[in-house]
Amino acid sequence: MQPLARKLRLVAVGVSLPPLEVDPDTIIGRGEGPFALLLDPFHDKGLSRRHCQFRRGPTGAWSVTDLAGRGSTAISADGRWSSPPVAQNASQTIELGRDQVRLGSLTFRVEAIP
Repeated sequence: MQPLARKLRLVAVGVSLPPLEVDPDTIIGRGEGPFALLLDPFHDKGLSRRHCQFRRGPTGAWSVTDLAGRGSTAISADGRWSSPPVAQNASQTIELGRDQVRLGSLTFRVEAIP
């Protein structure tokens, strides 16, 4: 069971970025959303201007929706990235504290903020 979280914390793996505190319905990208200026330098990492959107459903479960940019959105529980990426314009549930999310070639650990 996922912990209830009012926000998410995305912690970058392998690059120097401060943790991103994500509210429900937040768009992540280089050209839109609250982190646009911070993420703009990562155009060479496959991060789109409107890359994905994190949502919290009515039950408290979180999901990520790929916004059909040039880079893919992928979710992995074990860091091996063997599953196919999230289909364009589709959503996939994420398990907080377990899953990692890859946006283009940037990887983030997903943590709950109660």
